[in-house]
Amino acid sequence: MLAASLAAALTSATGNAEGSIPELTRAVAVVSSLPGPLVSGYRPEQGADNAFMHLTLRDDQVASRCSVTYDPRGEFLQRGAFAASGLSLAEGALFVMLHEKGHCANWSQPRPATGVGVADKKQAQLVEDLQDEAFADVYAVLWMSKLAPEKADHYLQSVLSLRYDEWYLLAGEAHTHYTVPTLEQLELQDVALFGPDEWRGLEPSRILTLASTLSVYSARSYRTALSAPPGMD
Repeated sequence: MLAASLAAALTSATGNAEGSIPELTRAVAVVSSLPGPLVSGYRPEQGADNAFMHLTLRDDQVASRCSVTYDPRGEFLQRGAFAASGLSLAEGALFVMLHEKGHCANWSQPRPATGVGVADKKQAQLVEDLQDEAFADVYAVLWMSKLAPEKADHYLQSVLSLRYDEWYLLAGEAHTHYTVPTLEQLELQDVALFGPDEWRGLEPSRILTLASTLSVYSARSYRTALSAPPGMD
């Protein structure tokens, strides 16, 4: 039934925002139909220049509300690292929307305290952000692979390329989207050996568990770099 509903969403969705590209409209329809954390809305906003997640947090720092704003023109998918990643426009749009839903999933539960013990507040925040971005990347790649098992390796390698290129374009500077250590760990997991039936049978709860477990690797990698002696990379 899930496959049937996704097929219907992919073929029937039409743009309802002025200037919206159909790839983003279809991606929103697909992601909205998937089980998982409730996203209160996907709001097209001209000039947003990307896609962004918005949270309302409870006192315990768990989200009570999560929504996504995105630029319906999708220009951010057609330039820079995205354009060179190997993802088609439709695949990039689906990745971005699943990535943003991944943020909502990460904040719908207690998160690993990856920044605890980092003295510099800005560095501690970067460590926390790395965990969040890594979770969202794994969440997106696993869902894409579940939906199209024959493209699982293509999706992982393309997102790895995307994150490598973003880091390269920033001349190796610390960047919250440098999730390569986590994605490399995903490449080493047993799921890399999955066949089509195993991918299709991957439970949403298992996707959340894998994303949470693997998300700490990018944060740990950066913490290790912080503690290295000067001149040691």
